[in-house]
Amino acid sequence: MAPNLLKQLHDIHLPVPIGWWPLAPGWYLVLALVLCGIGFAGRYLYKKQQRRRFYQRILQTYHQQTTLASAMVLLKRVATYTYPQENIAALQGQAWLNFLMRTAKTFQLSTAEQKSLLDAPYQKNVNDESALLKRLETWLEQQR
Repeated sequence: MAPNLLKQLHDIHLPVPIGWWPLAPGWYLVLALVLCGIGFAGRYLYKKQQRRRFYQRILQTYHQQTTLASAMVLLKRVATYTYPQENIAALQGQAWLNFLMRTAKTFQLSTAEQKSLLDAPYQKNVNDESALLKRLETWLEQQR
């Protein structure tokens, strides 16, 4: 009788394995955070690339400039782009030079250089123009 009873026993049926889909609610949160992180990183890299291109174009244009007056116009464009919270377009004369010196990281303009920059739009030739253009180029490169 014992052998017949053993033959009547059936194997244990295991439940169907749990699939990976649908995801648990916590995974949806993780997925949303990852997608947001990718979006923010992409936006940051895009803006950084735009800014790099802008400064490359500005430096190319700056190297083509031959006068202090045209270089100062270009510097004002860069300052307006770099410092949008300030009212730079309205700055003129000594206020503009003070802004340049305040935002410069490594140099200050001497009194003679300031006078040359203030007089540059009204003169054809400025003494030692190339040295002053080189100093202004350092300000431009610092704004990157």
